[in-house]
Amino acid sequence: MDTVLDVRNLNVFYGKACALEGVSLSIPRGEICGLLGRNGAGKTTLLNALMGLLSISGGDYRLNGQTARGVPTHLLARSGLALVPADRQIYGELTVRENLALAAHSRRSGPWTPDRIFRLFPRLLERSEGLGENLSGGEKQMLAIARSLLIQPSVLLLDEPTEGLAPIIVQEVIAAVAEVRREEGVSVLIVEQNLKAVAPILQTAHVLETGRVAWSGPAETLIEDESLSRSLLGL
Repeated sequence: MDTVLDVRNLNVFYGKACALEGVSLSIPRGEICGLLGRNGAGKTTLLNALMGLLSISGGDYRLNGQTARGVPTHLLARSGLALVPADRQIYGELTVRENLALAAHSRRSGPWTPDRIFRLFPRLLERSEGLGENLSGGEKQMLAIARSLLIQPSVLLLDEPTEGLAPIIVQEVIAAVAEVRREEGVSVLIVEQNLKAVAPILQTAHVLETGRVAWSGPAETLIEDESLSRSLLGL
């Protein structure tokens, strides 16, 4: 199996407090993997560490076969790693089209263009001249994902993409993520509290408990085994 992101024995500390301890997981190329767990389990910490936003005190990880620990965030992005943070971080004072133009300006060569983004998210085309600050929560999430796609990622890290969204918007966002994986083979590591929302698109799942991997395996197993999901996730 071709592994695009390989994490081995990763440790992260906040001061003297251990946030991640011995985390190991792998993301196969072209798969959507869930990173699940209760609040405070370390899910966002792991994404930020992988994106070079937090210092790693132990272990290593490889992106597309190359060691990535210690590589600056902008170089990780150029190597194909993109993060959509939970707070989205779009530019509210710029229009949708201007937000996309900023991302496209420094992009690697690849299949994603603003026109293709508008086909993936028709709502953004409708709001293309509107300011980011005037978008709905769902539209802001779509724009955040769109900007990351313009970086031409091989791995997309999504942090709580459905949080606070209406059910119909959740369906649109999840369908778009599935299409990205299906059409371009982008690997996705998706942090979610809402297992039910992402269940239809997951191939594998990793569950964190207090900074450690408590379980890894086929997502189908976690979804179908109610006692397992209840013990791990409290569902």
